[in-house]
Amino acid sequence: MLLVKHCFDLTDDDEIKSQSRLFCIRANSVIRRFKLCDQTIKDRISNSHCTCFYSMPIWSNFKNSNYQHIRVCYNNTFRHLHNLMRSCSASGMFVAHIILSFGEIHRRNIFSFKNNLKLSTNSYIVSIVNSYQFICSPLSAYWNISLYI
Repeated sequence: MLLVKHCFDLTDDDEIKSQSRLFCIRANSVIRRFKLCDQTIKDRISNSHCTCFYSMPIWSNFKNSNYQHIRVCYNNTFRHLHNLMRSCSASGMFVAHIILSFGEIHRRNIFSFKNNLKLSTNSYIVSIVNSYQFICSPLSAYWNISLYI
């Protein structure tokens, strides 16, 4: 039933909201379990548990507010996990801890997915990826904007 709704809706907003909820559940669990650990352990935990956003590479048609919400959740999770003040710079805290920001995770996922499609030996995938319709699609345009501009 959900698949039919997405076919008519043609936006990724519901998927982003769903991933945002799942991320918040994972993040709260990580914060509760590892709040007393050392900073290096927290960095590894945040890298392994807080960077998985399923279907992120194929998000291309969404409201900016939904994307910003999940980005803010990611930033706040990192702040809570490391006991940082709310006013501290997001980019500064990621650089200080050598952790990828949300935008970097998004670009990395897009690049990895796009690369996997290009390197695929499946004849159906190769024919779709090389088709004019795919090259001119909004998804392909979004990938190019996200990666190269």
